[in-house]
Amino acid sequence: MFAFGQPHSSGAVDHLRVDGSTLHIDVGELYKETRQAIEKWIGTLEGNLASSEANNVAKNLPLLVRVTTPTVPVSTSAGTSFVTMNKTN
Repeated sequence: MFAFGQPHSSGAVDHLRVDGSTLHIDVGELYKETRQAIEKWIGTLEGNLASSEANNVAKNLPLLVRVTTPTVPVSTSAGTSFVTMNKTN
């Protein structure tokens, strides 16, 4: 079982603590670890573009990341305008 907790305002971290059969995970720490792992993975792939791993990622990139261009309404004192932005799904 997993228990996901928010980062504490005091800065205290309750991450990867096992209590009985429950693993406590701090989502702030999980975010940091995931981001670092992805950055390392990208660096490894970019460091050897001819590798079979990099070629496999390039071949399957559309399955990993999808970029959409949503139009988002933004209200201002002059009225509503629409902003277009790229977003990964």
